Amino acid sequence: QTHAHWDHVGGSHLFERVLAHPAEVESLRTGMAHADYMRTMARFTSLISMPNSWDPETAHIPGKEPSGLLNDGDTIDLGGRVLEAYETPGHAAGGMSFLDRTGRALFVGDAINLALAMLLCLDGSDPLAFGATLQRLAELAEHVDTIYPGHGPLLTPADVREIRDAWNDVLAGRAPDGQQDLDLGMAATIPVDVFSFGRFAFNLSPGALAGSD
Repeated sequence: QTHAHWDHVGGSHLFERVLAHPAEVESLRTGMAHADYMRTMARFTSLISMPNSWDPETAHIPGKEPSGLLNDGDTIDLGGRVLEAYETPGHAAGGMSFLDRTGRALFVGDAINLALAMLLCLDGSDPLAFGATLQRLAELAEHVDTIYPGHGPLLTPADVREIRDAWNDVLAGRAPDGQQDLDLGMAATIPVDVFSFGRFAFNLSPGALAGSD
């Protein structure tokens, strides 16, 4: 698991071998109850076609006890392909990215993307750790041709460097472009500062970087 947010763990219970960072174990183990799941999914069911097996009366995300833990520097032998695991917190406390040196590919989960604003405003998010994560991803990207995010289009090493440099501008004191109420489909919206850079943006809780310098 790159992390254990609800939109990444729905099928975890179907697998015998599931690995996660220690900081993500409790969310993975808990899953998502029917009421919370349906409240979150309400914003999506009118936009996408659900499979016939999907039952709105019972739908939920079963919890899954991981079969093992993932830590920085671990390797995962998939049989003919080995992934190197790297801690990349920011979006999630236990965010992990996976490097396939042979295939020259990097899998980053929700650490970065070009499709949605990078959410650094959630429970477990750590914007103060995000800069180190971006520097690490930029270094790892030098060993690959393609970066696979959890959402949106593929990224190139140049994209990763652009995101890193933009974040450095934020850390240097760039003012937010505005504030909005972010709807995550749960009971209430949350206020966020939006830092927009055209192809991508960062969403932070107001004042999250106060005193970071």
